[in-house]
Amino acid sequence: MSDRIRASLGPLLRWETGLALVVVIIGIVGASVSSQFFTSNNIFNLGLSYGEIAIMTLPMTLIVISGEIDLSVASILGMSSALLGYLWARGWPMLGIFLLVAVVGLAAGAINGLLVTRLGLPSLAVTIGTLAVYRGIATILLGPNTVANFPATYTNLGVNAFPFTGNDLTYSAAIFIVLALVFGIVLHATPFGRSVYAMGASVEAAQFAGIRVKRNKTLLFMTSGLVCALAGVLLTFRLNTAVQNNGLGLELAVVAIVLLGGVSIFGGKGSVVGVVLGVLAFAGIQNALFLTNFNQEAAGIVTGALLLLSVFGRNAASRPGSREPGRGNTPLITEPRHSAPVSESASFSESKIERIQQMQLRQTAGLAVPLVIASVLLAACSSSGSSSSSGSTATSSATSSSSAAGGLKTGLKVFVIPKNLGNNYFTTADSVKTGGAIAALSALGETGTETSGTAATPASQIPAIQAAISKGANALIVSATDPTALCPTLNAAMKRGITVVTYDSDAPGCRDVFINQASTAQIGTSEVDVLAKQINQTGDIAIVSATASATNQNAWIGYMKQELKKYPKMKLVSTVYGNDDPTTATQVTQGLLQQYPNLKGIISPTTVGIAAAAAVLDTAKYRGKIALTGLGTPDSLKKYVSDGTIKEFVLWKPNDLGYLAAYAAVEAASGKLNGSQGQSFTAGKLGSFTVGADKTILLGPPFTFNSANIGQFDF
Repeated sequence: MSDRIRASLGPLLRWETGLALVVVIIGIVGASVSSQFFTSNNIFNLGLSYGEIAIMTLPMTLIVISGEIDLSVASILGMSSALLGYLWARGWPMLGIFLLVAVVGLAAGAINGLLVTRLGLPSLAVTIGTLAVYRGIATILLGPNTVANFPATYTNLGVNAFPFTGNDLTYSAAIFIVLALVFGIVLHATPFGRSVYAMGASVEAAQFAGIRVKRNKTLLFMTSGLVCALAGVLLTFRLNTAVQNNGLGLELAVVAIVLLGGVSIFGGKGSVVGVVLGVLAFAGIQNALFLTNFNQEAAGIVTGALLLLSVFGRNAASRPGSREPGRGNTPLITEPRHSAPVSESASFSESKIERIQQMQLRQTAGLAVPLVIASVLLAACSSSGSSSSSGSTATSSATSSSSAAGGLKTGLKVFVIPKNLGNNYFTTADSVKTGGAIAALSALGETGTETSGTAATPASQIPAIQAAISKGANALIVSATDPTALCPTLNAAMKRGITVVTYDSDAPGCRDVFINQASTAQIGTSEVDVLAKQINQTGDIAIVSATASATNQNAWIGYMKQELKKYPKMKLVSTVYGNDDPTTATQVTQGLLQQYPNLKGIISPTTVGIAAAAAVLDTAKYRGKIALTGLGTPDSLKKYVSDGTIKEFVLWKPNDLGYLAAYAAVEAASGKLNGSQGQSFTAGKLGSFTVGADKTILLGPPFTFNSANIGQFDF
């Protein structure tokens, strides 16, 4: 390959060029599968969803180029968020809080840096350790508590557009743009930036060249800590909520974007431009999937495959022993070739360069393979719909027609958004198979789609709500993970004329109607009464709840505590939180048994928690000795009822709850139900219902399941 050809093809063979092409194609595909892709509202939601992640990629870029990695970034974010909430709840002025959060972020980064540089420990091992430490500090600061109601002056920064940008640019996106310019200049136009490349290429060579490696790497980790603290503040204000698990798991997205942006995992290679393109590609493919009928789980599979294939192509050639020459990757000291004749050396160099150029061309072309696969999946998804959707092809609310029976509109787009996907309770409440919400919507001639995040957190649920808004939803049926965090997004939906119905867990002040399972008092008191009967009204008891911010759980627990006053010999010794996650619920139950060896009973007002607790108690050591009750589904607890681990538990029919919520949503979206007390409507097979106080509709009294009747139920 001649010098002239190599010179002309050089820019085309760069990773950033291929990635820029990918971003363009993602934009074209996204616009083809959804007319909402390039709308102002969708672009704004992209900034909200990915702003904090994008900000954290910038210091991570420099750290990885230097040959290190920081997996504690999301934990520093979470610790900063928890510290902000902790201090605000104790009356600190916001300026003082900002200063202390910044200092703590710097200190956390300094600890990482010093452990790596002064003790010579691997950064991977160090930051895995501090990931747990910093997350633990967040848990200590807030425990199960939630801090909310921050001043509107600050929370507006999280949900409003940056001035003079219309409705397209969020504050976090604006901050990312500014920081990207700063980090780009530092990395590519300063001696410090050149030292970062040198350290990643060869630490020994960098030291021989006079670079202060230990100091520079410590500064990089400190910068990362400070920027992550900033991201923690922004996330807290966006969610208007400080909880100990804010930002949980975001470190994986940060690392994935950096590697997708062309930064070599082995160090010495990468650019800020590439990482900015990586942010756009990552956010674009995720958003395009959200705007189709893919749920978040499927989006994660496709995006993960895209990232793995892309990153493999970039880093395979950068593994130790096969580094190619390039920006920031040329060794500072090269051994002379004393034995090779000049002509042989020149021939060898020419041949090697040509092989490298061809390899880079294959890498760039290889980006098209996963992109084509993702595009095909997108097209198939948009044309055929997902398994969680039903009904005819939806039209906009402006063109929805009224049916002959009852005057209800048909063709409405209704999105059912539970706390999280993969939860058996919500699967029962929502699915066609069980006769839940989607079945009701199908019967009414609407298009129903179940979508949500995979974790029961606001950060996981909010993007699903935003995507539903961008898709032109007519109605949302939402079980709120955290009402304070969700309300800004739900209020934005209502301002656009979208009906919002909450079910299972309420979000007061930002919905049209709430479908309550039963009287809150009945649910809470009945669980205490069932347990009291089983333990003869005597002994220590504990509660295994879902999340600390769940409105329904907290309300039930409040009535449980009141009901316990009727049983003076029963003592509530602890309330723990399994976060609607089987593993966590198992761990906290085991912790209760170890901490309170005289425990006589457990109440778990969550279907995930009671199943996990039952599995722990289903041994000869505990069965029949520690009573367990709460809220559960028959299918998940039949085994434990039959073997005596559980004698009785209570619940309503979750499929009826979803069915009723669907009818209420269609009634409200059709303009026939406004939530006024005393209004009545008919919900299909369930009969007539009347709106009560605070725009609440009760499904009915809770039902007690036991060995005599559990076989009659299949959900």
